[in-house]
Amino acid sequence: MPMLQVLKLAFALLALALLAGCAKPRAHYADSWPEPRRCTAGSSAGVVYFQNWVTDPAKAVCEPIDAFGKILDSAYQYVQNTGAVDNLIVFIHGRGKHPQKLIEENLMSRLQSENSAAVIAVHWPSYAGPLGYADTSARAAARDLEAVMRAYASHRRATLDAKRALRTTLLVHSMGNILFRAWALQADLSQYDDTLFDTVIQNAADIPPSDLGPWLADMRLSRQHYVTVNRDDRVLQASQWLFGQGERLGRCMPRTGRPDHIHFFDFTATDVGHRYYVGRRRSAGVTLFYERLLDGRALPVAEGVDRRWYDRLGERGRTYAVTRDGAKPTINWCSG
Repeated sequence: MPMLQVLKLAFALLALALLAGCAKPRAHYADSWPEPRRCTAGSSAGVVYFQNWVTDPAKAVCEPIDAFGKILDSAYQYVQNTGAVDNLIVFIHGRGKHPQKLIEENLMSRLQSENSAAVIAVHWPSYAGPLGYADTSARAAARDLEAVMRAYASHRRATLDAKRALRTTLLVHSMGNILFRAWALQADLSQYDDTLFDTVIQNAADIPPSDLGPWLADMRLSRQHYVTVNRDDRVLQASQWLFGQGERLGRCMPRTGRPDHIHFFDFTATDVGHRYYVGRRRSAGVTLFYERLLDGRALPVAEGVDRRWYDRLGERGRTYAVTRDGAKPTINWCSG
C-alpha cells in the first residue's frame, strides 16, 4: 500500500477514535441529565447543585454564577422546612474537566452524603488540556467568586440577624486555592468578618507557600480557618515537578508567614492522598478533623482527648502534626 494511503488511513482511524471518545454515552445517568453549554468544561464559571437536594448524579444541575443567591435561598429553605440536613458546604473545586468531574467522580455526592449536608459547588474553567495548568483561568474567575461571596455575605447577615443561620463551611481544594487567592487579592476584605463562615478549609492548596503574604493575614472569614499539608500528596507533587510550579503549600509547612489566627495541620503521618476530604480515612484524627469541620463545628484541639492525634508545635501560628496509631508526629517544613 502506498505511503500516502497508509497515512490517510491512520488519520481516519485516529479521527474515528477521537469521535468515539467524544460520543461515549453516559449510560449511568438519566436521559434528562442537564448539561447546559454555559456550564461545560472550559466555559465560564457556574454553580452546580443537586435538584431538590437529593444526592443523585442524575439530578445534578448547572446554573450561571449569578444564580448562586437563588440556589442558596433554596438550600436554606430546604434545611429549614425538612430538617433532612443541618449544614451547608460551599465547595471550590480543583483542576480537571469540571463540572463533569464533580458529578462523574462522585465528589459532590460523597461530600453531601458523608456529611448530611447541602452542597453548592462553585465551578470555574479548570481544564487546560492533559498537560495544561489552568492558573490563568483560575485568576480570571476571581470576579465570579466575588459575586458569589457578596451574595453569600448578604444572605448570611440576614439569617444571622434572624438567628436562623445555617452552619456553613467553605471548602477550597487544590487549584481552587489559586482562584481563592486571586479573589482575596482584589477583594475588599474589610467588608467580610469572621462570622461569615463557621469553618474554612484550604485543602491540599496548589499555591506556593511563599505566596501567603498579607492577603491571608488580612483575611477574616471565620474563627475556624484551617490549611492542610501532606508531603505524600502525589497530585501536588506532579504539579510541582511536571508543571514546574515549585513547592506547594499543600505539601509543606511554611517556615514563616503563618498568620496567628489560622490553624495549619500536617497530615503526612496519616497515609492520606490528595482528596482526603472525602472517603474512608485510616486515622481517627483525620476522621475527626473532617467530620467536625465539614459540619461547620470547631475542632477542639485544646481538649486532652484530641492530643492522641494532634500535637501542637511552635508558638507562631497554630501549627499541628496529625498522627496515626501512635506514630511519631512530624512537621514537613518547606525548604524556603
